[in-house]
Amino acid sequence: MLRLLTTPLTPNEANEEAINTTNAYAAHRNAICYQYAQDFITSPIKYLFKPCATREAAEQLFKDLESVVQFAGELSSRLWARKTSMATRGLADLKGPTFSADSNLLRVHALHKLYDEEDDRCDGCAVGVVVHPAVLGFGSSDGDDYQTSRVWMKAEVLVTEGAASADGGSKGDVKA
Repeated sequence: MLRLLTTPLTPNEANEEAINTTNAYAAHRNAICYQYAQDFITSPIKYLFKPCATREAAEQLFKDLESVVQFAGELSSRLWARKTSMATRGLADLKGPTFSADSNLLRVHALHKLYDEEDDRCDGCAVGVVVHPAVLGFGSSDGDDYQTSRVWMKAEVLVTEGAASADGGSKGDVKA
């Protein structure tokens, strides 16, 4: 239903009932976003804003905030309407294989202080801790191809057993 309400109508779909329903959803979403912006700007956060010298400046500040909230509301609607599914891969899924700089699923944590993503000093080390799980997407916006996964975000991991030291020393110095 949300997908129908957020998709622009084509000329042959544009009957009066469909237009009214789509417009009612958009108006309701806009009203909710306006209220969120109003609640935000009147909350204690208002003390962090620089005081506005004129009423016009205060109105412009609210308009800018409201446009950000409206954009977030529209984006949220589009994301909820997608026909893709997500899965995560955590320690239980990533514990077996060793780390490789060439991995499309793993990224070593900044704590290991590697020079860049191609730095292979941690290659062959076991995954000890998953700081952030991998996020995978399945399916397309058309609702097909659910067998093929796409990595939306690599897992961020700490490695053990011979990881490179923080000062660039020999393998075996850092333990997670």
